[in-house]
Amino acid sequence: SVSPRDVQESGLLKDTIELRVPENEDPVDHQYLTMACERFRMACERWDSYCTEQIEPDVSPLLLVQAQDSVSKDSLKEMCDQILGLVPSLNPAVSFANVFGDHADIAAGRYLIPYVKPELVQDRRQIRVLFAKEAVSNGWDCPRAEVIFSQRRRSDSTYIAQLIGRIVRTPLARQ
Repeated sequence: SVSPRDVQESGLLKDTIELRVPENEDPVDHQYLTMACERFRMACERWDSYCTEQIEPDVSPLLLVQAQDSVSKDSLKEMCDQILGLVPSLNPAVSFANVFGDHADIAAGRYLIPYVKPELVQDRRQIRVLFAKEAVSNGWDCPRAEVIFSQRRRSDSTYIAQLIGRIVRTPLARQ
């Protein structure tokens, strides 16, 4: 029997999980994606600094963007533009990928967003922004996932807990 506190103190789980939820149906996706990008950029900077100082392998944090079912190529292009504007260290040629159910590469404006199998994302360190719909809501393992931005509206507590569970592990399995 292992207590949750023992697991937390082991460093296997993040110390802090921050949730921001719109209180009404106002269209705030742009604002929340901006906040997610700011948190993601800060996580990238912290991990880069830590890995350099501690002589650790690069973590390559991941931003998970959970899109709506009917997301258009124009909407994906706009999100890529916004993300690159806020996280300029990303390489537009290799930083984006998708795990959408149709298993196809997506041409969205100047961006090619290739399909990758969900189980391969953790080891493909060049992928820094992953577009998903349902493929990562349960059973997906990627400890370098640092920030989730979701456009999906859900009220089921089990679903929400499973989604949050995708980012609670620490990338290096220690504090």
